[in-house]
Amino acid sequence: MRSDPFLPSRVVENLFWFGRYSSRCEDGARLLRIMLARYVDDDDDPQALQTALALGESLGLLPEEESGELEQRLLQALLGVDWPASLKANLQRLQWTAGSVRGKLSQGNWQVLLELQREAQRLDAEVEDFGELLDYLDGLLISLAALSGFALDDMTRDDGWRFLLLGRSIERLHFMAESIAGFLRSDAVADASALGWLLELGNSSITYRTRYLASAQLIPVLDLLLLDAQNPHAVLFQLRTLLRSLKRLGEHFELPVEVPLLQLERQLSGFSLASLENPLFGPSSVTAVLEGLAELLERIAQAGEDASEHLGLRFFVHVDPSQGTQST
Repeated sequence: MRSDPFLPSRVVENLFWFGRYSSRCEDGARLLRIMLARYVDDDDDPQALQTALALGESLGLLPEEESGELEQRLLQALLGVDWPASLKANLQRLQWTAGSVRGKLSQGNWQVLLELQREAQRLDAEVEDFGELLDYLDGLLISLAALSGFALDDMTRDDGWRFLLLGRSIERLHFMAESIAGFLRSDAVADASALGWLLELGNSSITYRTRYLASAQLIPVLDLLLLDAQNPHAVLFQLRTLLRSLKRLGEHFELPVEVPLLQLERQLSGFSLASLENPLFGPSSVTAVLEGLAELLERIAQAGEDASEHLGLRFFVHVDPSQGTQST
């Protein structure tokens, strides 16, 4: 037998959360870089900055206005020890889960984690040089991309690896679905600068420029970030990846089919962006379509979290220290 017939439940759980936290750190760092860069550059389009800040607040990454001046709130979101959703806090969670599954990680993977730890320790919570912080975020995103590459290339494709990928897919699906839903409800849906940072958030700016050779526009941006099944950061791509991973896991453990996710995949793949062109009832019709799409994305994000909870109840409930995940 070439596969490990017995994986301790706690190892599987930590691999799952290692996947979630690695994606959470990457997504959070990307949004923080967007906000910091536009704050530092004193962007000519204040609406784009305000929309990004509002999204950061709605996702729980950025403390709300009552917490203080914007500069202090951004520092809290990045380095705050008292802000539970800060990037620093999530990096610490990532390091803890990684340490718990050290034996499942390659040497290269572990070296990247050590470098992430050293970079985080070099930053002081009182640092107020936003240029230095932007450089740090650039380096951090490179390290997190390397971490993802090692997970995909250096790990044995066993059940533990499948749980790691499930964690990554659920986290990325939740983040992108919630982010785009929040954006669609903003007043910046037609703002080229705001659409530009939305592409940056989805790590799809170069793809967009290569494909369209034009400034950012709503319909092609949504097509790339929502419906492009070849774009690894698109909602539909992550949704289908999650469904495939759950199906393969179900073949091993006789899991029930996640019917809500399947239904939502059909709804999203069948959504026609043409409904945003030449609307029959004018601007109010466009607003209604965008609201309906935002609600669909929120249901997708919630269905992903429900799938996470189902996995936790099935595999991560520890009855005694010897409990494990038995592969058939």
